[in-house]
Amino acid sequence: MMPRPITVDLWTFPHPGTRRCDLPLAAILARYLPSHPLDIRRSPAGKPHIDPRLACHFNIAHANGLSLLAVASRPLGIDLESRTAPPSTAHGLLRYLPPRDRRHIQ
Repeated sequence: MMPRPITVDLWTFPHPGTRRCDLPLAAILARYLPSHPLDIRRSPAGKPHIDPRLACHFNIAHANGLSLLAVASRPLGIDLESRTAPPSTAHGLLRYLPPRDRRHIQ
């Protein structure tokens, strides 16, 4: 049986750093829980979470200075990956690329 589809809202904002991310995170989550004070806590691994009894679930990821926040009515996961390799990685790949593709790496 296929799970029921859910609506997921996606938000992006500049990633200000792990701990400073709580301010924009709280501002966005307050839109979904206007009558609840938000107490954002962190797991031992640093993952932010709120009271699990609330009907609002979120997951956040960041890469290259950008944060991506997903908000839904049930638990969900999200990931954000960079589409460009760091310069050292890109140049290290040059020897494996055909000459016509090497010109795309600066």
